[in-house]
Amino acid sequence: MLCRTFVDKMFRMIFLLLMAVCPEHGRDYGNFPNPTITLEPVTGLALQGGVVIVKCETHTEDPKIVYLFRNDKVIYNVTSILSSPVVYTIINITSQHLGNYRCLYANISNRHQRSRPSTPVRLSILGRIKAPLSVLQLYPAAEVTEGETFTMTCLAATSSRCFIFKGGHKQNEHFQIKEEKSNVTITIGNVTYCDEGNYSCYCLIDVSGKTVFTAQSDWLQVTVMDHEEQINEAVAAEINSSPILPIALASTTFIVLNLMCAFLAVCLSTKSKYTPYNI
Repeated sequence: MLCRTFVDKMFRMIFLLLMAVCPEHGRDYGNFPNPTITLEPVTGLALQGGVVIVKCETHTEDPKIVYLFRNDKVIYNVTSILSSPVVYTIINITSQHLGNYRCLYANISNRHQRSRPSTPVRLSILGRIKAPLSVLQLYPAAEVTEGETFTMTCLAATSSRCFIFKGGHKQNEHFQIKEEKSNVTITIGNVTYCDEGNYSCYCLIDVSGKTVFTAQSDWLQVTVMDHEEQINEAVAAEINSSPILPIALASTTFIVLNLMCAFLAVCLSTKSKYTPYNI
């Protein structure tokens, strides 16, 4: 089993190298439809430190391995059994991310059978403008109780359309949302453990007449507690914050010390009574 896994990994590495050096090597296109690659925003422009989303749509539901290239170099590959597009998010854009992007996919059981590469799309940086930061806020707190309601708001400094993500998956369409001029608020009611996780956001803004994404916000972790955990924490917090506890401890200590002194006094008195020097 170990040997088989090693051979499979070596074959995969050789295949990736061949595709990068010679994309037409061992081609067997069969009847695979050509994939389509797109960028979000559709302008193909980004700000320094901003975000760009790359999507590869294969137009087939068959199991496959999808490969993403930048300037003929494989930068990402993933096994997919879904018909939905493969999404690759680039954050903190720098000049190293510039270039032409394309994708193709291979038969999961025979990697020599693969599609033609997609028509390339180009990613460019808009001048030397640094992407403004988006800010994600949670209310009432990052810890919520199962069954309660909490909200998340993504803010940007300028007029924008904002998107909130959980582990890389957009949440706007799954919950009740409220969009305003420079922010979007998502309300999650009847919270369950499925709502736990790390959340972040970024916004679509207009810079010099071009549509670009802001920088991604910091990740915020949401933790869902059950009612018993909340009650235990509340009781512990109340005990720790109550002035009664220190008073009770001081009183108990005082009583114990007095009892010890009384016991020692009795012991010493008894010892003196029976000393051999007494008549």
